[in-house]
Amino acid sequence: MSKQTESAAYHEVGHMTAAIVQGMPIRATGLHVDLYGNGCADYFERSAGDLSLAELDHRERKLTIIALYAAHMAQLKFYPECQQNGWRNDLEKINGLTREMHFSDEQAQKAQEEWRHRAEKLVDDHWPIIEELAKTLLAKTCTPILPEDTKWGIGPLKRHMPGPQIVEFFAKHNIRAKIIGDDVRDYDSTQDVPHYDSLG
Repeated sequence: MSKQTESAAYHEVGHMTAAIVQGMPIRATGLHVDLYGNGCADYFERSAGDLSLAELDHRERKLTIIALYAAHMAQLKFYPECQQNGWRNDLEKINGLTREMHFSDEQAQKAQEEWRHRAEKLVDDHWPIIEELAKTLLAKTCTPILPEDTKWGIGPLKRHMPGPQIVEFFAKHNIRAKIIGDDVRDYDSTQDVPHYDSLG
């Protein structure tokens, strides 16, 4: 397996670790990577399109942006020469969420630099966990890619770590991970205390 392909696991684990330590719930489908450098981390992220401007809405946007940046930071930390094309979709999400906070271009650029820095610190602070989880995912026996996986992956095979296994993994590190159903589209993030305060 090439280092570029391996780096996809670090990318997805970066998403998942940032989400969990910030108190964001995950989905039961968990983590996936195919054999060509594509992957998916299924956690509850804020999607662009809801223009509500309450303080909680801004907080959820920021937590999601940090989780998006964390994936890229983890991939770069593992493989600084990694290809950048897999990062474009995350960057589009970041830009969409940033625009909803009504910053000027200058303010948006400054805010994104700050969130990127916070994501980099989160990754550095949790690197042993990220590295262990990525290696665990990469050691999984390959299973067939399912029809629903074709939205993110290609080829016949993938490596998969379902949500309950991820919960068990983080419990070993005294970090609580919470699974919510696939049908849940609105989630009150104030009900959970984060393990790591990325916004403090």
